[in-house]
Amino acid sequence: MLSHKSTVDVLGWATLILVIALCLSSVLCIAYVLYFRSQVRKGHLLALQDFNAVWGVRIMLITCAMLWGLIELMRSPLLRHEGGPFYGWTVQKQAALCQTQTVLSLGVTEPCFFLTALFLLQASVCDAPFEPQRRWNQKTMSLIFVCCLPVSGLQAGLVIFTSQMQNSSGIFHVPSYFMRSYISNTDEGHGAICTFPLFSTLVLGLFSCIYIFCFVWQGRRMLALVINKRLQVRVCGLVLSLAILFPAQIIFMGLSVLAVPGHFFFELLAFLSFLTVLLCVAVGKGILVVQPIADAMAVRWVFKSVPTNAHHNTLDPFSVPLCVFGCNEDTYPHHTKGTINS
Repeated sequence: MLSHKSTVDVLGWATLILVIALCLSSVLCIAYVLYFRSQVRKGHLLALQDFNAVWGVRIMLITCAMLWGLIELMRSPLLRHEGGPFYGWTVQKQAALCQTQTVLSLGVTEPCFFLTALFLLQASVCDAPFEPQRRWNQKTMSLIFVCCLPVSGLQAGLVIFTSQMQNSSGIFHVPSYFMRSYISNTDEGHGAICTFPLFSTLVLGLFSCIYIFCFVWQGRRMLALVINKRLQVRVCGLVLSLAILFPAQIIFMGLSVLAVPGHFFFELLAFLSFLTVLLCVAVGKGILVVQPIADAMAVRWVFKSVPTNAHHNTLDPFSVPLCVFGCNEDTYPHHTKGTINS
């Protein structure tokens, strides 16, 4: 039975407030990316145009983060209280909502966010110049969706298969927490309580193992190219944050099977699982979106101070070392071999 203790309600309100803050910050980040793009297009600055090549992928990163936060609200018990948007729904509708949330969150938005961060990191160590911006962004975003398909398919297949197993007396006998994405709770009008199916958690855990290996490997490649200490701190902070927080989410989700759905310990584990990914989102947006654009805007005066005819003589697309993480100040303004380009 769903607990109505004040502590549980506090966790629900905290989740709601954090999601609202996430959405507002995401809208501001998208506006910041588009503003920077407009400034680059108006300025006709070749080096910054090349740096701005990843603008579409940055917006995709922010959009995935915002959609993930909104989808996480679908499992919140707070929205099933009296006066909430899901109050009064039948058990079947709320169960379908929980199943949809499991597939969209664990199979679509969350993997898409992490894979987008990986592709942005990989873009910063490209040795060759970027392709034309539109083609590069479309190619990268399509590749991200293709990479998400195996996880999305597995999560959707597991939800469909386990729902059928729960409704039949099949030959497979496993504990219910392996398969259930919800539990029925007709008391007090709540209908259903969303849970974390252990099978879905294991799939996400397998994805996280492969992902962290690739992310750490790309991070080491980038550290070998970065000279600026500030950029080294950013790279280390990003890699360590995702390498620690992503597995922590899996652990919290796995531990939730030991708690009673709807009680305080379960809601606490669910909130910690949400919080770990939210911290990943904050670190990712800050290091991969906000800080590099702020650095590029800060050095824009260098190009404005150069005479117009000097742009064609002294500045090529890679004359100023720029990367996804910002400006490699220790090597500025001379281009050196192995400089990170983006």
